[in-house]
Amino acid sequence: MMQTIRPRFLTVICGVSLTLTLVFGSLCVFLVDRSETEIAAKTLTGRAIHASTTLNPIFMQSEDIVHYIGHTIEHEVKNPQDLRNKAN
Repeated sequence: MMQTIRPRFLTVICGVSLTLTLVFGSLCVFLVDRSETEIAAKTLTGRAIHASTTLNPIFMQSEDIVHYIGHTIEHEVKNPQDLRNKAN
C-alpha cells in the first residue's frame, strides 16, 4: 500500500495551524485582559484623585465648623445638666 505524502502534509499543516491558533488566541486573551485591567486601574485612580481634591476642602471646612461649635459650647455651657433645662 502506497500512501501519498499529501495526507501527511495536510495532517501536519492542520495540526500546526490549530496549535498556533490556540497559542496565539490564548496569548491575545491574556494580553487584552492585562491591558484592560491596567487601564481600569489608571481610570479609577484618576477618578479617586479627582474626587479627593474635590471632597477634601469640604471635609476640612466641616471639621473646622465642628471644632468651632464644640469650642463655643465648651465656653458657653458651664454645666452640661443645664442643657436639659428648656429655659437655657
